[in-house]
Amino acid sequence: MLKWLRKVGDVMIEFILENLWTLWLGLSVLFLIAEVLTAGLISIWFVPGAIISAVVSVFTDNFIVQLIVFLVSSSVFLILCKKFYKPDKATRLAEANELLIGKTGTAKSNINSIDGKVLIGDVYWKAVSDEEIEDGMPILVTGVNGTVVTVEKK
Repeated sequence: MLKWLRKVGDVMIEFILENLWTLWLGLSVLFLIAEVLTAGLISIWFVPGAIISAVVSVFTDNFIVQLIVFLVSSSVFLILCKKFYKPDKATRLAEANELLIGKTGTAKSNINSIDGKVLIGDVYWKAVSDEEIEDGMPILVTGVNGTVVTVEKK
């Protein structure tokens, strides 16, 4: 059984080395799967790089040339994506809200675990707190959930 498995492995490796385009297409699929499984743009630029290398491998058997084409084309796609990609509004809003954590403000109503209002900078926010906070008390933002901030006494 072990000899048979080793022979199958040898045949597969020999096939891939003789047909490097299969390696590049396989890598492009793996990069695409990795991209789908991650939240941000992590490996998408490697997909077209691997596909271009697969095309190049049809014309040359030189793996170094194919690797250089992969690295250069992936770098170009990375630069183009970073230059032209703009995060959607929801992503920018989430990032902006996260910047509120650690900010200080003033309670503009009594705040409890259900309801309240605070002034942070020049913007009024709905607020909740695990502790009772009276109107006019200084507060510290400890969390953000959409348009509601979680605060505590400062």
